[in-house]
Amino acid sequence: LIAGGAFKIQVGADFDCIARWDGTSWRALAEGINGGSVDALTVYNGDLIAAGSFTSAGGVNALNTARWDGETWHAMGQGITFPIRALVEFKGDLIAAGWSGIRRWDGNTWLQINGTASALAVYNGELIAGGKNQFGALVSRWNGLTWDSLGTSGAPTHQSVYALAVYNGELFAGGNFKTFDNLEVNGIARWDGSNWTPMGTGVAGGYDAAAVASLYVRSGELVAGGTFLTAGGLTSAYWARWRPDCPAADLNCDQVVDTNDVTLFVNGLLDPAGLDACQAVVGDVNHDGILDGHDIPNFVVCVLAGGCY
Repeated sequence: LIAGGAFKIQVGADFDCIARWDGTSWRALAEGINGGSVDALTVYNGDLIAAGSFTSAGGVNALNTARWDGETWHAMGQGITFPIRALVEFKGDLIAAGWSGIRRWDGNTWLQINGTASALAVYNGELIAGGKNQFGALVSRWNGLTWDSLGTSGAPTHQSVYALAVYNGELFAGGNFKTFDNLEVNGIARWDGSNWTPMGTGVAGGYDAAAVASLYVRSGELVAGGTFLTAGGLTSAYWARWRPDCPAADLNCDQVVDTNDVTLFVNGLLDPAGLDACQAVVGDVNHDGILDGHDIPNFVVCVLAGGCY
């Protein structure tokens, strides 16, 4: 586990903006990163890529981007002259984006892509960028030459997308926006391939305007973090989980746990990749984060009882 941010901690070793958790304790990555903060991390070609607002990594001059090969930090060309907020791999290239521009790393050089962004994702084989209102939308997709708006999600200047994630075949956007496509969504919305739709009542509360600042998929659930106190009308300060609205063991999601769920459960045991995200969550009857043989006893009890009680 790698953590990045704007911190400097001295506990036996210096942790400058980045640290590694080995399962027992935090470890430094050489001399760390100096000059500001690490705001984005990803793995590219087997190496860890760190980006943000900094001037050096491990004592090596590295402007806002750096590569860690497991032992040493390396500069990536001449770096990027503006702070980076997001990283993603797209068609073998590394894409880096910030409020001042977007760049593509071809293995040797950072090349310009028009536009700006604070969030990136790959959805249905397309590069997706989210940020402030540009090209008529808060979220756009790259067609190879220009950006096309995703829906008509134009919004006031002070509203932005901070995070993007793909979950269960849909694209999710989080930020400090109130509406998407003239629908009230309150900080988070999902794109089903054709339209933006709300996720319940969204998020609310907080010391400032409620916003979703990060999105992450874990154990079949979408996890959102940010400056909010409630999600979907429920108290959930600063983080919340979105998961399928199906009872445990109800793999066909017909709101009944019975023998009609057995075939899907067995198929999931034999080929977990064949299940969609919803089925993977409700099939994990013992809630250990994975559908496997350990779920069989509980699943049998649920089917015989007509539900998990």
